[in-house]
Amino acid sequence: MRQLIPPLILFLIGIGFWLSDRPLTDTSGSAESSADMTTDDPDVVKKKADTMDSTDTLVSGDIFPQKYLTNWETDEGSLSLMRAPESETIRGVYFHPVRTNEVRGKIEASHISSRSIASLTGFWYQPISDKKCNFEKSGTYYWGRMSFVFKENSFKGIWGYCGDEPDYSWNGKRV
Repeated sequence: MRQLIPPLILFLIGIGFWLSDRPLTDTSGSAESSADMTTDDPDVVKKKADTMDSTDTLVSGDIFPQKYLTNWETDEGSLSLMRAPESETIRGVYFHPVRTNEVRGKIEASHISSRSIASLTGFWYQPISDKKCNFEKSGTYYWGRMSFVFKENSFKGIWGYCGDEPDYSWNGKRV
C-alpha cells in the first residue's frame, strides 16, 4: 500500500497542472457562473477570499481583465488599479477620502482565477496606520492582507492588519 502513495501524489499533482492550464470559459451558456458572488454578506466574501478549491489557481501568464484596471470609489478613498506591461502584478494607489489629493497607500496583488470570477489577493501598504506590524514589509511597518472579488462595476473586498485574517470591508464602485 505504501508503494502506491508516491505515484498517487504525482498523479494528483499532474491533474492539478492540467486543470490550471485549461482555458477559463463558461460552457454553461449562462453569462454568470453560479459561483459568482451575489451577496452583501461580508462573511461570505471573507470565506470566498480565504478558501481556494481545486479549480482556484494563482494565475501565471493569464491576464487580469483590463476592464477592472481603472479608477474606483471605495470605502477607503479613491483607488486606481494598474498593471505594467509584461507584469503579472496588479498595483494600486489609494487616496485619502477627505484630502483627495493625498496618497494614503498602495496595494500589490496577484490575480486569482476561479470559475470566471475576477479576484485579486495581496497586500496594502501605508506610511502610517492604526496598527504597527512587528516587522517591515515593502519598506513600511504599516501593511496588511487584502482581497477583492470583482463583479461588473463593483467589487467586494476585505482587509486586515499585518498577517491577521482580513475582517474589515473594502468595497468599491467603478468611477
